[in-house]
Amino acid sequence: MSVWAVGRMLRGETLPKVENVYGLAAALGLDEEGEKQLLDTAGYRQRPDRANRSNRPVLSIANPLTPEAIADALGITHPFVRTMLISSITEAIRLQREADQNQDGRPGGTAVAR
Repeated sequence: MSVWAVGRMLRGETLPKVENVYGLAAALGLDEEGEKQLLDTAGYRQRPDRANRSNRPVLSIANPLTPEAIADALGITHPFVRTMLISSITEAIRLQREADQNQDGRPGGTAVAR
């Protein structure tokens, strides 16, 4: 974490990136409960590698990842934010399929120009 990022954080101008929150928790000597509280305060969810992954569905061709499932996995619950994310993902998928059909997957291709 840069000195500038720490300064902005201490002035209340920005929040640290989620990966930096773990470093801050370690530097402060926080236990797992303190780490969770710090993550909640910063607006982040539980650490992904500590999440209970057994409840997550297995992805396959029969059970593909959907924009809604992505929003769920990211913990996006606010209706407006969720709608924006799902719309953006849906549009990105449409543009990629169009580029694939036109064999135009290069950056800045005709699919993006529309």
